[in-house]
Order: sequence, then C-alpha cells, then structure tokens
Amino acid sequence: MQNKVADTGTGIDEQNLRRIFDPFFSTKEKELGLGLSIAYKIIAENGGNLSAKNSTDGAVFRVEF
Repeated sequence: MQNKVADTGTGIDEQNLRRIFDPFFSTKEKELGLGLSIAYKIIAENGGNLSAKNSTDGAVFRVEF
C-alpha cells in the first residue's frame, strides 16, 4: 500500500530535507520538532517507510507499507 500527500508550496530547503525526520529539528523557534520524527518511528515500527522529496510543484510525503 502506498499513499502520498503533496502541497503546492516552494518545497523544503535541501539542507533541511535531510534532517526533517530528526527528533527536535525545526525551522521555527517555538516548535519542538517532534511531529515528523514520531510519525517516522511509528510507521517504521509497523514495517513501513515515510519519505519526503521536492517536486516541481512543492513537497511530497510518501507513506509505504
């Protein structure tokens, strides 16, 4: 099974794209940076994979099981 979510923004800065699943990584001052790392861990512990990449239209997140 595979699902993806995409936006139409400017995408994620390439330097940040490598770190977005790291615990406590955030580009915002008042954020904890735990959401994506928790989602990544839950998906991985259930045999899946969460990935992100930039497309010509914005960021694309893919969940695969």
